[in-house]
Amino acid sequence: MPYAERPPLAGNRLAGWAAVVLFHALLGWALFHGLADRVVEVLRNPIEVSIVEEVRAPPAPAPKLPAPPRPAAPPPPLIVPPPEVTAVTEPPPATMAAATPLAVQARLEAGTCDKPDYPTAALRAEATGTSRIRFTVDASGMMTRAEVERSAGPTREHRMLDQAAIGALSKCRFKPGLDKQGQAAGGVAVVEYVWKID
Repeated sequence: MPYAERPPLAGNRLAGWAAVVLFHALLGWALFHGLADRVVEVLRNPIEVSIVEEVRAPPAPAPKLPAPPRPAAPPPPLIVPPPEVTAVTEPPPATMAAATPLAVQARLEAGTCDKPDYPTAALRAEATGTSRIRFTVDASGMMTRAEVERSAGPTREHRMLDQAAIGALSKCRFKPGLDKQGQAAGGVAVVEYVWKID
């Protein structure tokens, strides 16, 4: 039979439309009765909200500042008072006296030389005392020997004072001793140098 003569399929179309309508009706009913109730229940339940506080680290302790340094003790005064130089007149040794008896002993001229410098270590240790130095001079007044007859004290700093006295006083001018005829004959001059701090 030709295509134009085929009968229309009205019954099949009608059944398809009925199935579609029935499916939509069932779907609407299910949504209305089942899912709608569940949605309402979910919306009715309280919503729990928790506030999370930010955890802050404890503040770092303040750094400890070192204690301020103690002020250093002031240095000892560097001004040394004028020296006390004492020329002690004493007879020469027995051997010299027998060979050349002196009428006038040799002596140091204190104004012809500079005063000894106070050694720094002795000044810091506040060492004081009197250095007794024996100088031997020849007939021209030149010093030929110097030795400590009595130290300024027992410590190392006192021995430094003795050596400072020898070093400075050795540069002084000496007058030689005179014999009975008034001739220069050398001799011994004993000098005491007083160390003190004011």
